[in-house]
Amino acid sequence: MENSSVLFELVKSLSKSEKRYFKLSCSVHKGMKNYLKLFDAIDTQAVYDERAIQQKHGFKKLPNLKNYLYSLILKSLQGYHSTISIDSTLKNLLLQIEILYNKALYDACEKMLSRAKKLAYKHEQFLAVLEMLEWERKIIYAKAQELDKNKNLETIENETKEILKKYDNYLQYRKLNSGILKEHRKERHIRNNDSAKYDHIIQSELFKKNKSLSSRANYLYHFTKGLYNLSKGDYVNAYQNFSEVLLLFQSTPGFVQPNFSGYVSTLHNMIIAAHSLKKYDESIVYIQKLKSLENDFHAEVKDENIQLKIFASCYINELGLCINKGEFVKGLSIVPEIEKGLIKFKHKIVPTHAMTLYYNISTIYFGVNDYSQSLLWLNKILNDPEIVNVPDVHCYAQIFNLVIHYELGNEDLLEYIVKSTHRFLYKKNRLYKVETSLLNFIRKEVPEMITKEQQIQAFRRLKIELEEITQDIFEKKALEYFDILAWLDSKTGNKSFARILKEKTQ
Repeated sequence: MENSSVLFELVKSLSKSEKRYFKLSCSVHKGMKNYLKLFDAIDTQAVYDERAIQQKHGFKKLPNLKNYLYSLILKSLQGYHSTISIDSTLKNLLLQIEILYNKALYDACEKMLSRAKKLAYKHEQFLAVLEMLEWERKIIYAKAQELDKNKNLETIENETKEILKKYDNYLQYRKLNSGILKEHRKERHIRNNDSAKYDHIIQSELFKKNKSLSSRANYLYHFTKGLYNLSKGDYVNAYQNFSEVLLLFQSTPGFVQPNFSGYVSTLHNMIIAAHSLKKYDESIVYIQKLKSLENDFHAEVKDENIQLKIFASCYINELGLCINKGEFVKGLSIVPEIEKGLIKFKHKIVPTHAMTLYYNISTIYFGVNDYSQSLLWLNKILNDPEIVNVPDVHCYAQIFNLVIHYELGNEDLLEYIVKSTHRFLYKKNRLYKVETSLLNFIRKEVPEMITKEQQIQAFRRLKIELEEITQDIFEKKALEYFDILAWLDSKTGNKSFARILKEKTQ
């Protein structure tokens, strides 16, 4: 193989049950001894070392051996996962249909087609239905029936047009959903009145009135509106939108399995909406539902992409709840489990999820006054080149960085950090009023704060200024990442940052 690490990564990605299935499938065939030996040699390594493997085992034609082992593993995974998803089930049925057709077993082929088509319709697998309609047409011609008397051809043509109409409708909603999703991932909160990049999507004819022709399109209609309202900070409507999506999942038989990733995303966004409306008990219920998915949908959760998504969604929201409620000690007890997951999913977790976990962990340590650890976790965001490409949290991290350095007493560094932060936010077009006010405070006020009374008075003036600024709903969104007002309260009174947050949720 040109890149041996590809084989190593594939072997390391296998679950225990996948490895067991591979070894059992190989053991029933002769001549597999060297492949199993190479598999075990790779599996035992923490870091791929081909020279060590060759020195120990002396494999002949190792490049060929690696290539074939790679193919064997993929074939094994294909067999192992062949019945897990509706896609793989339908592909297997289509293969069986083709085999029966090629053997001229048309009656058996028609029976198989009838069964497969019912399944494809149930799960709204439009492309599979179209392929099956084509096989129906082939069978009619192959059986040499009197075509001019056969009404089935006309029925097939009408059915094909109807499916194409539904599929086109679904694709239109999917395109609009992708547009909202792309913007939402870059900037989860609209911080100014310029929401045109969202509005032109939501104001299209398809969203003025629900024109969905299938459950899949209906899902995208409500889900896209939910993302739009989350970005606007309209949590009441977002909550309603995602409630509609959950109702669709619950009321449509067989809809969860082929749309499982969307189901996880819906639960995640439902937690955010409920959390923002201070429906904390509901948020906890949905977090528990996320955690129980492995028991309720064991087959679907074997997909590592789904495992990653559940891991990130659970802990992002669990830490978020702890932060909002000022339960930092409880949040700290969760961090070791998150660290294990970050090691397990190293290099696979998407930057958006990684940076949000880092930010929340940094905030948890800040809440227990461990500012050194808080800075360590925040630096994972500030120093990661991939995360720079996701400006939302990265910009908030720049501001939080100033607060942490202030708490650490690094006043000699603050002047430099303020300049670099101002430059960064200016380039990203993210110098909003809250950010500007805090930067001016640290640059002008902090150096003049000599006595305790001067500090208290300066912090009070900043709090009054920010309270006025955050009357603007767009500016108020800055507080959703770090509650600066609560921190300022802790600097001017006798209550801790954690205590102030707890009181705000009571």
